[in-house]
Amino acid sequence: MFRKLGELAARDLMTADVITVGVKDRMIDAIRKLDDFGVSALPVIDDEQRVAGIVSLFDILDVSREMHSDLSALSLVTAETRKFMIKLLAEQEDTTRVEDVMTTPVTTIHEDTNIVVAARQMVHDGYRHLPVIDDNERVVGMVSATDFVRVVAEQGALIAG
Repeated sequence: MFRKLGELAARDLMTADVITVGVKDRMIDAIRKLDDFGVSALPVIDDEQRVAGIVSLFDILDVSREMHSDLSALSLVTAETRKFMIKLLAEQEDTTRVEDVMTTPVTTIHEDTNIVVAARQMVHDGYRHLPVIDDNERVVGMVSATDFVRVVAEQGALIAG
């Protein structure tokens, strides 16, 4: 059934199988998850599964100089080369923790939030991702700018027939 964009909530748009990383995890673990799952941001969760921050490819690019590794090249190379570079980083036994790199505070939206409100929040704050939380403030999904493009494309296809 066709629903207008203004009738959709974050739960209708979000990626529900959200990949997360813990505050005490090593950055190499976050980098591996970003690469393995092909995502560009991960909600950082605490021991109670609540959002403590967010770590994105931009955060990793910023910290790459501190890690003495050319992580900025990850997006410019083949998958095999990325895997090789990640292996090299792992062998360096870098101890940088996610909590040292993550962006805080992080803006979240409730799963019932109207997607127009969510889109305005993203545009206003310049975010590309918003973690979605439930009534217990636990992460249940992630909304990205790509999700908005997808839903507009799907809605346009339905309208155009």
